Order: sequence, then C-alpha cells, then structure tokens
Amino acid sequence: MATRRNPIHAIDYFTVRLHAASAQNILPRLESVLHATDPAHQFEWHFLNEQWMLFYQEDVRRQKILTASASGAIFIACLGLFGLATFSAERRRKEIGIRKVLGASLGSITGLLTRDFLKLVIIAYALLRPSPGGR
Repeated sequence: MATRRNPIHAIDYFTVRLHAASAQNILPRLESVLHATDPAHQFEWHFLNEQWMLFYQEDVRRQKILTASASGAIFIACLGLFGLATFSAERRRKEIGIRKVLGASLGSITGLLTRDFLKLVIIAYALLRPSPGGR
C-alpha cells in the first residue's frame, strides 16, 4: 500500500475564500499546491453558493408539490361549500321569495343563508387554530 505524503490525513477538503473575479487565476495555483503535497490526490472544486443551491433544490421541489396539493384541496373544499350553499338556497327558495315579497333586504336574506355556514366555519377554526405558543 502506497503511503501518501499528505501531512494532514483527516481532512478531505479545504475551504478557501476568494473573489469570483480572481477564481480563474487562483484555482490553478491551488491545484499545484495540492499536487506538490500529494500528487495522487484528485483536485476538485465547488463554489459554496452552487452547493447550497443543490442542497435545497429538493426542498424547493417538495414545497412546490405541497403548495399545489394544498391549493387543490382548498379549491375542492370551496367547491363543496359552494355546492352546500346552493343546495341550502334551493331548499329555502320559497321562504326567500316570501321574505322578499314582505320587504326583506338583500343583507338580511344573505345573513339568513350564511348564518349556518358561519357557525360551522367558526367551530372549525376554533378546533384547528394553532396554539399561541407555537406547536
């Protein structure tokens, strides 16, 4: 087994801070320093901002999928609520007509129809709201 002349065996990589403008001049010098110390070691380099982008690329993809799924679920829930409101208004059509003939305003009729749904929404919010201390 050939021994390496690298005096620091525990380190597989080094971090160097440099400006992007001087990278083309410094990278060949860094490679020559590495090969002077350990000729068998392969020189490879990465920019930190590109590595961070690769680390978070999967998270960004998951975020887009979850956002689309949540948006679809909210849309379906809104369609269900709209259907329920339409069904309720259809069942109470005669009552609404009589109230209109007797002089009820649009606001009072709207309040009459939304009162039941508003109760359900408030109960759902009370059950599902986040706790004040976080999780």
